[in-house]
Amino acid sequence: MIEIRVLACMFLAVALSTSAQQDSNVDVLSKEANAAYEAKNWESAVKLYEELSKEMTTPPPRVWLRLGAALRSLGRYEEALAAFEKAGQSGAGLFGEYGKAAVYVALHQPEKAFAALDKAVQQGYADPDALTSDPDLSVLRNDPRFARIIEQAKKNQRPCAYTPENREFDFLARRMECKHNSGGSPFRKQQNRTHLGGLCGSGKLEEPQQSLRGQKL
Repeated sequence: MIEIRVLACMFLAVALSTSAQQDSNVDVLSKEANAAYEAKNWESAVKLYEELSKEMTTPPPRVWLRLGAALRSLGRYEEALAAFEKAGQSGAGLFGEYGKAAVYVALHQPEKAFAALDKAVQQGYADPDALTSDPDLSVLRNDPRFARIIEQAKKNQRPCAYTPENREFDFLARRMECKHNSGGSPFRKQQNRTHLGGLCGSGKLEEPQQSLRGQKL
């Protein structure tokens, strides 16, 4: 009985040691991959993120998004599309679709690029500024469909500005301002307006990402 306990403890110690070593390897790879990516050393970034994806049981979306962006920068478009697809499967669908759109632009396939962007905004992508300034999407901007993509991104960013209910808050804010016109402090007026407007929120998504603009993921 004692021998069994000793063996069990030995197995547990080995398992813990192996797990700790794997965690250490992941940390090192992650730092090296991030450094290569920020330096725009795409060859190294691809190699390191591929290794990182194999070391991790469930790689986070960031790994696939950065791998996809690095592959796209190297012109390895089919592999980039596969990486962005995996990003979508791991929970970053809207950013994966954005990445695909940039790849399709590079492949001179605007129809597929617009389809991917449409999926991105339908899933909640909410950064119209990134869309309008991203050089990877510049060839799409003269198409009327791009304006509709931007409009949807704006709706995602500030949904209350596009709902009838928001007019009621505007009306209430104006009434409250009128009450304070005589001797009311500017701070109080701003406070009232902020309180009512804050019921909605901006709707803007944070990273992971921001966007693929400038390879910042």
